[in-house]
Amino acid sequence: MVPPRDPAARTAGTTTRMVIAEKDKETYAAQGFLILRQAFAQTRIAALLEGIERLIDRGLAGECELGWIDRERRLPSRTGHLLNPDKYHPAFADWIDEDLAPHLEALICGPGVRHSLFGMLASGGGKPYTQKWHRDLGKPGDEEETAYLCRHEGSFVQFNAPLVAGDRFLHIVPESHLRASTAEEIEASRSESGEMPNAHVVELEPGDIAYY
Repeated sequence: MVPPRDPAARTAGTTTRMVIAEKDKETYAAQGFLILRQAFAQTRIAALLEGIERLIDRGLAGECELGWIDRERRLPSRTGHLLNPDKYHPAFADWIDEDLAPHLEALICGPGVRHSLFGMLASGGGKPYTQKWHRDLGKPGDEEETAYLCRHEGSFVQFNAPLVAGDRFLHIVPESHLRASTAEEIEASRSESGEMPNAHVVELEPGDIAYY
């Protein structure tokens, strides 16, 4: 796993932005992922949590459509398209614009990134979240799998960043980002267990982020 970054390595004069250095880009290119520890201030996390609370309020009021793990306990299920007008909150856009965009531009080596599919994973209420893949691009076992992955290298970045403690959603197989899936990985992607061979469970806390 990537060792924790020094939280002191931030842009001078700010408390919310951590700079992605050349060594981070090298790690990302070689391993296929990059983990930053305490990249965002707790005030940022608080603002995002407030945005989610207001989203839940709108869902309960019938102002937007949400799935629920437990409606009575205010536990939404996995929710996508949080930038759509009915689910939007300014905290989401502020985070993307002020904190995430510089990171994304650094990792794809150019300005003018376009963000899409901004969503939230969820579990709780006795319902775990199961992930049956170790990367979210390409179809395991497709004969053009490697060519497809290489074609998107340097132009596509995803991230996981928790809002609550003890996040264990993301599983990553290091150095698997530019190769075809193994027979074992293909089989695991078809099973219901969600157990991917040689995968590392990425442990994140609020303020951390994993890019992949």
